[in-house]
Amino acid sequence: MYNECSPAQPAKPLNPVRWAGIANNGAIIDMDPLDYLFLQMKLEGKGYNQDGVLSSLGPGSEDIPLLILAKGNDGKEISFYSPSIPSKIQNAIKKHESTFSDSEKLIEQMRSHNIPIKVGRYKTYIFPEILMEQNTNEVMRISKSDTRAIDFGFSGLGNSIYALLRKGVIVSACVSTRENNECTESWVFTSPENRRNGFAQKVVLAWAKENIGSRIIPFYSHENDNIPSMELANKLGLIPVFEEISIYT
Repeated sequence: MYNECSPAQPAKPLNPVRWAGIANNGAIIDMDPLDYLFLQMKLEGKGYNQDGVLSSLGPGSEDIPLLILAKGNDGKEISFYSPSIPSKIQNAIKKHESTFSDSEKLIEQMRSHNIPIKVGRYKTYIFPEILMEQNTNEVMRISKSDTRAIDFGFSGLGNSIYALLRKGVIVSACVSTRENNECTESWVFTSPENRRNGFAQKVVLAWAKENIGSRIIPFYSHENDNIPSMELANKLGLIPVFEEISIYT
């Protein structure tokens, strides 16, 4: 925990992040927590300029929110905004008066302008090196075109699926929901009747190890109110790197 939060930092250009944070020997390089945020935003197709104005990076990008308020695990905060929000709020962000710590006040301001909004609160983690030593040989890597992946409902996601099978049937699997040559983000699902057996931990670890071996940073993220996902992160001992509040119309 941090007793004080550093003032919000000005937005960085799109390419300041040193490459992916994984050394040639597979060791994870320490990075500034907000550098991970910038990597994830790029992964999601969200661009921004020096003033923190959001933009789309092109086809396939996610919807651009009205606001992104983020806080690294070192206490530093940063804000990004759409040019469509009221100028009063834009100016407050430029002056670093509207930050993650002031999110409730900012949300009320948005609503006072009769802007219909939806608020998402998220937490993102990385994997500690010590987890890479754990045995995941039980987990199979299969193609999304494999009939077992299709039956499990994972055929529309990443190309490689990391699956745990029982009697030839997938009971838990992890896959990349989005990926580029720097980082990737996971999606994990365990069939309801097979939960509380540690299966999700095994498939997530196998997915992470494979990506780290390819010098790709694996991210694990969840909405703050997704208790099972939060519990999985805690069981794995993942390292929280930033929290994010995204405000959409």
